[in-house]
Amino acid sequence: MSGRRVAATLQLVFLLLFLGRSARASRDREDPAYLLGKELRCPVCQGMPIAESPSPMAQDMMKQVRGMLAAGKSPAQVRQYYVERFGEWVLLRPPPHGFNWLVWLGPPAAFLLLGALSFAALRKGRPSASPAAVAKSDAGVGDAGAASPYAAAIAAEMQGERHG
Repeated sequence: MSGRRVAATLQLVFLLLFLGRSARASRDREDPAYLLGKELRCPVCQGMPIAESPSPMAQDMMKQVRGMLAAGKSPAQVRQYYVERFGEWVLLRPPPHGFNWLVWLGPPAAFLLLGALSFAALRKGRPSASPAAVAKSDAGVGDAGAASPYAAAIAAEMQGERHG
C-alpha cells in the first residue's frame, strides 16, 4: 500500500471513531438515566457520579436507576429513593436548605470576605500622600533636630563615617 493510501485509511478510521464517540456522547446527554446518574454520588469512589464510575456497585446502581425509570418512576422519585437509603450525601448537588446553605454560600462568602480584608490591608499599608504630610516631611529633611532621636543618631553616625 502506498503512503497516501495508508494516510487516507488512518484519517478515515479516526474520523469514524470521532463521529461514533460524539454521537454516543450526545445520546448520553439526552438519556434520562445517564443525566440522573450524573447527579448521584458513587458510594465507593465518593467523588464520582455513578454514571461515570467503573465500580461494580455504581454500575449496579445505574442498572437500578434505568429499571426504576423504565418502570415509570420520575427522576425525583428515584433521587428520593437513594436519599432515603444513603442520606443527602449521595447527591452531588445537595439542595440549598438547612446546613447545606453553607455548601452553597460558604465559598462565595469566604471569597468576598478575603477580598475585602485584602483590600483593607493594602489600603492601610499604603502611606498617605496628603500635601500637609509631604510638606511636613520636606521640612524635616536635613534637620536632624526635628527628626526622631534615632534618626538623629543615625545621621550623626553616618557623618562620622564620612569624615573618619
